[in-house]
Amino acid sequence: MTPEEGAQLYQAPEFATIKAEADDYVAVSDFGLPASVPRRSINHGHQFIEESARAIEIVSATYFALKHGAHGGDANAPELAPYLNKASELWRDIAHWGPVYLWTESGSSNLDSENRGWREGDIALRSWLPGAFVSYDAIRDDLSAADSAEIDTWLSDLQDTMWNSPPLYDVNHNRGSCRFAIAHVLA
Repeated sequence: MTPEEGAQLYQAPEFATIKAEADDYVAVSDFGLPASVPRRSINHGHQFIEESARAIEIVSATYFALKHGAHGGDANAPELAPYLNKASELWRDIAHWGPVYLWTESGSSNLDSENRGWREGDIALRSWLPGAFVSYDAIRDDLSAADSAEIDTWLSDLQDTMWNSPPLYDVNHNRGSCRFAIAHVLA
């Protein structure tokens, strides 16, 4: 989004609804997952990814709209801090617990196309990344140097993983091209 689009979103009638949902996400930390459930769990990790992806997009859009619509591009406005902090927290969680772990560390071979964990992680990764790029772009310049370096490194490592280790299942089922396309965008 451009700053002008951020200001337009702020003026849109729907912005109050978007902001209310962002405020709900800012107020919670676990998206309803029990504390005993690891976020990389095969059975529950996809729920964390889906909720995190939605939260990142909504919180980042709200931050960007407020920054450019209500504060003239001033990232230091106190109202913005909770949104930037939550978006940063969500990105750190994704970098630590997110789709790449379900995809590469499900405890089984990537060649096993019937493995639920690998399949869910792979699909979650593909569906999560397109929205994640836009959301990250909305906040990247305002993150701390440490946070942006951590996220940039994770994205770079993810790109390397996707580019350099195509499983046979991808090749045999014409999914590798999608994976390589995502790796190219990451690069």
